[in-house]
Amino acid sequence: PRLFEAHYYFARTRFHQGRMDDAMALFRSAAEADPADYQSCCLRIQILRGQGRIDEAQAEARDALEVLERHLRLNPDDARAYHLGAGTLVALGEVDRAKRWLNRAIEIDPDDPIVQYNVACNLATLGEIDEAIGYLANIVEAGRISPAWILNDEDLANLRGDPRYEKLVQILRAPDN
Repeated sequence: PRLFEAHYYFARTRFHQGRMDDAMALFRSAAEADPADYQSCCLRIQILRGQGRIDEAQAEARDALEVLERHLRLNPDDARAYHLGAGTLVALGEVDRAKRWLNRAIEIDPDDPIVQYNVACNLATLGEIDEAIGYLANIVEAGRISPAWILNDEDLANLRGDPRYEKLVQILRAPDN
């Protein structure tokens, strides 16, 4: 019950399955198992935002930001903390700072598909559609993304209906992927 990884990876599995309430509960128990973990907090905020539970997302974002800033003081080159943390900043309305964190994540690890994906998600949330689709296209065309994750990720809601996004989804759903 106190093993962080068990809760965290089970939460990620539930997210992949589209079982967001289960994922949120498991991310919460992961954060309780490891209070220094920023990932679980950030992913809960993402789910809450996707469900339109903005007040809850903002409340959790205030607490998560403290954990993130503490982590980044100790690990200033952690691209994951920057791109996940950018979503926390977006929830708090700190858009300029969120964009700086996204740029920092890309500076640190420009070729990492996870970095590119999360940058795309945050840009989509901010309404930066062309740039978001550009990042997604890079990783989809290279076959470097999980179809289950992209199809269940509400951070990409602003892209749905855009023909370029729909083409990327078709590529992901192709039998050879």
